[in-house]
Amino acid sequence: MINKINPKVITPSLLTLCFLIVSSCGFHLRGDILLPEIYQTIYIDNQTESIISSRLRETLAENNITLVNSAKMASSIIRIYSHTIDRRAIAVRGKEVKEYEIKLGVSFSVHDTDGKIRKELQNVTNSRRYSFNNEQVLGSSNEEQILLDEMSIDIVNQIVRRLTKIR
Repeated sequence: MINKINPKVITPSLLTLCFLIVSSCGFHLRGDILLPEIYQTIYIDNQTESIISSRLRETLAENNITLVNSAKMASSIIRIYSHTIDRRAIAVRGKEVKEYEIKLGVSFSVHDTDGKIRKELQNVTNSRRYSFNNEQVLGSSNEEQILLDEMSIDIVNQIVRRLTKIR
């Protein structure tokens, strides 16, 4: 005689087991960013508008940080000095490029309203590789744009994590 497994018993048991496994591994959802009091009003000073500065503004605003239009109104100033995108071929077969590496970088520093430097020039970079197919140029260029978007999110997260450590 074969015993049948009751789905009403096994489903809650499996859910409980999955919950215990996920909670024991240290996984947790990323919550709000907890920045020190000196970052409650921020002025972002950048020479050119870039995807990094736009995403940084969005991320800070989503976390209830007040962004101001003047350095005089801010409690802290983030200066973005450079924003670079570099693409180079890393795999070539014959005369065709088969793989590219794309690098995204930004340099920034953090100042108080008196001009005193809280953190010297910081360089944050991120790179990705992707395959390139000459027969699917449109798809490859879309892939590059998706990678740039993902990399910019990673860089902004790195900048914000560094801000949490700067007093």
